[in-house]
Amino acid sequence: MGSSTARWFVEGRIIYVQNVGKVTAADFREVDRQIKLLMATDTSDHKIHVIVDCLKMEGLPALSELEGGRILKYLWDTKTGWTVVVDSKANFMLKILSGIMTSVAKAQFTMAKRLPESVHFLLEADKTLSNIPDINEFVQRQYTETA
Repeated sequence: MGSSTARWFVEGRIIYVQNVGKVTAADFREVDRQIKLLMATDTSDHKIHVIVDCLKMEGLPALSELEGGRILKYLWDTKTGWTVVVDSKANFMLKILSGIMTSVAKAQFTMAKRLPESVHFLLEADKTLSNIPDINEFVQRQYTETA
């Protein structure tokens, strides 16, 4: 059984999503709802980026369960900036899913092997970002608070 949760990494700028275990289509729908709620709280004109941490993910639903790539509705929000999927295992299914999402939603997707790489990418892609905290420390705090 898996889970997917979303929270602010940098308030109003970057959402952090953590996927753990075998993630289901229901998990995708729930995290999409969470992302949209977070985006709705922001009133700025900045793009909101999403870092998707798949380092502890053990499996994905079948592509047929992902509504042809339309399961993540946040991708169509005009506030959405880059989505960076972090996976050290070079998961073939994640690469396919990223390609589908890019094609279907015309989303800005990229992949990274480590969390710090995702932050570095966003700092290069969006010059309005600055003073980003250490993402590894953030994740460790989140894990400690929920344990």
